[in-house]
Amino acid sequence: MSKYSVSVIIPCYNSSKYVKKTIDSALNQNYENCEIIAIDDGSKDETKKILESYVPKIRILSHPNNANLGQAASSNLGITETKSDLIAFLDSDDIWYPNKIEEQVKIFQKYSDVGLVYTNGYVIDESDKILYKLLPDDFQEENIRGEILLKCYIRTPSTVMVRREELKKIGLFKPYLRNGQDHDMWIRMSEVTKFYYIPNIFAAYRKHPGQISLRRRLWEEGFTILREACKRYPYGLNLRRKRLAVLYYRLGEYDWTHDNYFKALLNFSQASVFDAIRGFGFIIRKIKVLLNSIISKAKLKKLMLKLGKKMENIKIQEIKNIVGKVGGYLTDKEGELLYSLAKNCKGKGVIVEIGSYKGKSTIWLSRGSKAGNKIKIYAIDPHRGSPEWGEEIQGKIWTYEEFKNNIENAKVNDIIIPIISTSEEAAKYFDEPVELIFIDGNHSYDHVRLDFELWFPKVVDCGFMAFHDTIWFPGPEKVVKESVFKSKYFRDVGFVGQITFAQKVKQNSILDRFENRYIFLLKNLYKFASKLNLPKPIRMIGRNFAKLIQ
Repeated sequence: MSKYSVSVIIPCYNSSKYVKKTIDSALNQNYENCEIIAIDDGSKDETKKILESYVPKIRILSHPNNANLGQAASSNLGITETKSDLIAFLDSDDIWYPNKIEEQVKIFQKYSDVGLVYTNGYVIDESDKILYKLLPDDFQEENIRGEILLKCYIRTPSTVMVRREELKKIGLFKPYLRNGQDHDMWIRMSEVTKFYYIPNIFAAYRKHPGQISLRRRLWEEGFTILREACKRYPYGLNLRRKRLAVLYYRLGEYDWTHDNYFKALLNFSQASVFDAIRGFGFIIRKIKVLLNSIISKAKLKKLMLKLGKKMENIKIQEIKNIVGKVGGYLTDKEGELLYSLAKNCKGKGVIVEIGSYKGKSTIWLSRGSKAGNKIKIYAIDPHRGSPEWGEEIQGKIWTYEEFKNNIENAKVNDIIIPIISTSEEAAKYFDEPVELIFIDGNHSYDHVRLDFELWFPKVVDCGFMAFHDTIWFPGPEKVVKESVFKSKYFRDVGFVGQITFAQKVKQNSILDRFENRYIFLLKNLYKFASKLNLPKPIRMIGRNFAKLIQ
């Protein structure tokens, strides 16, 4: 069994987190005629120190002046510094399972025309948890020329072993390819020798955020690899066309997931030139998902409203009777929204209201809270008026006594904590988490912007923010456009009357962003239509449509 000598090549760069497991897995192989070569590629962490702890069981190489030259150059150094018959590659964050080398050597001994042997393996996470297999159970190596160029099915060099004599025919890895050097090597090997696939699991490819294969440059280098391959070997126009479609499609996927939609669409369009089904298929699937989600949400919302309406009608009518006697600029539909938002709070934080005035919105919020989890409400208002009332009134009125009487008459004073202060002053000392905030204070852009910046950090994940007067007042309208509709921190944006509301999240999805922009478009159409002097029948249709989208 010791006819062939084997060199294991392990390029290492800042690999201290995983390299010990990698080295151990190589040392645990049961094949005797084997040497392990670790190449430190100018690491800045503890990698070299860890490697040195294994000497003399392994050899350590490095570039002149401890330079960082990349994985291809490091692999080449390992290849040129060894004389073995066979060369096995192992990435510094991957691992081998027992008997890998022995089983691959058996194939080389049995088939003299085979120059490359690779195995199946697992994809694992940072904690060694198995995620899935590298290749499906029914995968077979058919040695069809051009398949490896088109599909790149050898996912990691850690499954590969090659004959040195075949490697000499094609040359070493290309150092100018920093991401696609492995794929280029397998393509060139396929042009001079046969491949053999062992379906057994003998390796584990580690998937983690820092790995090189996640970078966009991997697909960009694919064009260079394809161009050089077609110059070197007669692959034909059809295969070249298919590979170009794949490359543009992958670039489009990358750009799409990184929010560069314009570039993504350009790349998908290019993919469609070479393969219409592949390019347009992705766009069509995304549109279907978006539409299905919107339709499903609309159906669910309609069903919930239908069921809830029967139970809430009496309560809502009672609140309408109460707030009908309270001064303020809040419609019943807007009030019902506040009631629903407050009722659905889970108790992750408190409810805050900026701009209580005489208590109309406060009563809606408090009655909703009482119908739900009885979460306390902080009602913040200086009760001295605001600039939109006019300079002759601002600062010369006192609305607190009327506010106090109104909440007592509504029997909600036990759940309300009034704060007689501006939003800015209150925010300085407010240290409780907020699950729902309704902003209806000073309507100038600067003040609404300030309210958002002060209170947004206090809102818990999955909490809600709601803003009043976001259609006819430029200040609130501009703030929600900039900070809600275009933000990556909100989803489920909606509007009822003059209120725009949204749920805060750590990071919304691409689908969420599409839906937010869809609602933004509807909101602008609603505003535009409201300005037109349309015939009554058309206005009735518009109102019904507005009810559906709200």
